Amino acid sequence: MSMTVCAVDIGHGYTKISYCCRGEIQPRYAIFPSRAPTSGAMYFTHGATFLRTSVITEVGGVEYAVGTSSEATLPISYFPCLDEHFYDSSEYIALLRAALHLTGQQTIDHLIVGLPLSTVKFGKCSEFKQRLIGQHETSMNGIARRTNICNALLAPQTAGTPLSRCNTAMLEGNRVLTIDTGYRNVTWLATEDLRLIPARSGSYPVGMYSLIVGLAGQIEYMHNGSVVVDPSIIDEVLRKGRTLEIDKNIIQADQLSRLLLALSKNAANAVAASIETDADFPTIVMTGGAVHYFLPAFKEKFPDRQIHTVYNPIYANVRGLYKHTAATLRSHSESFDTLPTDHSAHSESDPECQ
Repeated sequence: MSMTVCAVDIGHGYTKISYCCRGEIQPRYAIFPSRAPTSGAMYFTHGATFLRTSVITEVGGVEYAVGTSSEATLPISYFPCLDEHFYDSSEYIALLRAALHLTGQQTIDHLIVGLPLSTVKFGKCSEFKQRLIGQHETSMNGIARRTNICNALLAPQTAGTPLSRCNTAMLEGNRVLTIDTGYRNVTWLATEDLRLIPARSGSYPVGMYSLIVGLAGQIEYMHNGSVVVDPSIIDEVLRKGRTLEIDKNIIQADQLSRLLLALSKNAANAVAASIETDADFPTIVMTGGAVHYFLPAFKEKFPDRQIHTVYNPIYANVRGLYKHTAATLRSHSESFDTLPTDHSAHSESDPECQ
């Protein structure tokens, strides 16, 4: 590839990146927790060691420290609140700059960012796009880096999943329902001929975190409040199919699965009510890091539909956004050096990149 293309998906739990540098063919991937505390707070709670391994950037006069290891752990209070205004916050820009830093590139020709559905649904993108284009300064362990963004494209986060799984030609002319099971929310995107159907798309405020905490609460209730259950143990038991021992009582994995099904049905009901009838959507695709938690409830709700899942679902959105952007650029120009892509984005391009 004769240009650098980068896709970024900032989710409740993790920020995902897919990018391809000049001269490379296969995209690279990276992931880190979506937490952007101030550097001062991290110095007092974690010391200088954390700061040396974090991307430091200043936004609006405040310095943020983003831990970019996939294993980075911080208190739960540092999780951002991804509402419709979060994309316009300093923390969001700090996470985005950390993603740009990890690419190691001085220039990114085309940046595509997945935004919350409500942001795209109600047309709040134009000012944010202008904030992306231009130079972004970061540093790590005292080494400064300046990344220049030439062009910016915006899309709903969930839009990447069907593009990741299917060829664009297979999606054109068809209705597709994409269900993204995330850390804090379940988001669904109804599309026809690759265009958003706003009235039949939406979000439900229950995700993996709510299910795990709810399941822990159910188990505590079963024991009359005599035990305290660590939600992280619940997650490990469900993922690995192990038994759970609580106060010398063994809870089998299938019993946990039944409790989980009861808790996850509300999300499936919310999707069904929004789309009105599943007969309008011959293709249903599920993605996100909590697919294994929600899939049984959705299979029960839509018994007549085959629900497709994707490989490595945590990367599905960002993988599809990158894949579709790169393919679109190829189809519009034989040379990757002149790109008539999104005209509104092109008109706002950084003059240094012309």
